[in-house]
Amino acid sequence: MDNTQSIAGFLDTYDVESLTVSTAAVGFDTDKINDATVTSGGGKARAVFVTCETSRVRYWFHGSDPTSTIGHELFPGQSLQLIQLQQIKDIRFIRHSADSVDAVLRVSYQR
Repeated sequence: MDNTQSIAGFLDTYDVESLTVSTAAVGFDTDKINDATVTSGGGKARAVFVTCETSRVRYWFHGSDPTSTIGHELFPGQSLQLIQLQQIKDIRFIRHSADSVDAVLRVSYQR
């Protein structure tokens, strides 16, 4: 598997976070998605880039919580990019049932 990461385009990264994923489903930080520091025009995230650093996670991006056994899988070393605001708001992650250590996701917010 090729773990090469590349991001090309016209968006700038304006914020980052490390998201710990355990046994309860979690999503991205709403304040970071909406970026309240921008007072006019284009403050919301247009894309996010996520890398999985440690344990596997499962995720859904349609508004429902995944379970530890049901949902798309993201493995350590893999990345995920979302480029639709509603999916960025709706995505939820949970630690994979086969892993006993919490996962860490690195998230870059772009606009």
